[in-house]
Amino acid sequence: MKPLLGNRLLLFYIFSIFIAFILLIILLIFIGAVEGALWGAQLAIQNVPAEDIGEVVSKTVSTATDKIIGDLYQVALAITYAAIAFWIYKHYTVPWAGEIGWRPATLLETVRITTWILLLAVGYVLFAAWVVPQNYLRSAGDFSNVYGEPQTALGVVAIFVWLGVLAPLLEEWIFRGFILRSYARRRGVVYALYAQTLIFAIVHGEPLIAFHALLMGWILGRWVLAGGSLKSAFYAHTINNLLSISAVALKVPFLQDGGPLTGMLGLGVMLFVLVQVARHTRIEIQPIVEAGPVFSGGVVLSVAFGLLIAVASLAPS
Repeated sequence: MKPLLGNRLLLFYIFSIFIAFILLIILLIFIGAVEGALWGAQLAIQNVPAEDIGEVVSKTVSTATDKIIGDLYQVALAITYAAIAFWIYKHYTVPWAGEIGWRPATLLETVRITTWILLLAVGYVLFAAWVVPQNYLRSAGDFSNVYGEPQTALGVVAIFVWLGVLAPLLEEWIFRGFILRSYARRRGVVYALYAQTLIFAIVHGEPLIAFHALLMGWILGRWVLAGGSLKSAFYAHTINNLLSISAVALKVPFLQDGGPLTGMLGLGVMLFVLVQVARHTRIEIQPIVEAGPVFSGGVVLSVAFGLLIAVASLAPS
């Protein structure tokens, strides 16, 4: 397995947001054209002067697209992520399923890794409520902060599909599948574990999310290297994301006034999880199969993109 393959898939995944943006523009143009044609025909039937039709149609189309742009972006992301997942599955995961650890997961191991991930999330929420400003916590838990506020059920469903299912699937394939395994072959399991963990955190961009991704990436990476199924890691990742999205969608209030006691409790829970994972996942140090460099322009660009998002998120609004 070549590291450059994992790096290229990572680059493809990170910059798919721009593919979704292009798809969004196409959807807006199509909807605008259809909406404009329908309104133009209706106004013509009503004998509206031709010079007034253009102005009325323009205002109507602009208002309609403004109302649904959030929904369309969610749909564009869902379509883009689904296309990438299908392409990777068709070209790579079938012949390499065993090599990246994509094997059936038992209920017991799925419950085990999911419990660790959810306990980590609980500890992180308690800790963040103490050390992170509350206005930042609230903005980070808001769909409109980055993706645009969905206006209809279609937008909400699209968010659950791409962020709750497709993003975890792609991230497990790329980070704990291709990148982790290929780096382990080139530089050893220790390097692979921490390299994929760090990259996974950085490409998430926003510091609030990136720190949690750092801890979760380490747990899932260690789990897979210790022989755990990549599918069970995906299930745990999906449940974590779906619960997070549900908390936002249902407007579940975050802790507003977390004090030092709350923060220390959260820190204790996180440390407990990390220690338990380290104790119960034993990684065998294996010989390096093919020594050599693993980084490429693709991973450098992906990391740079994540750092850019992190800096932008910290800039005063």
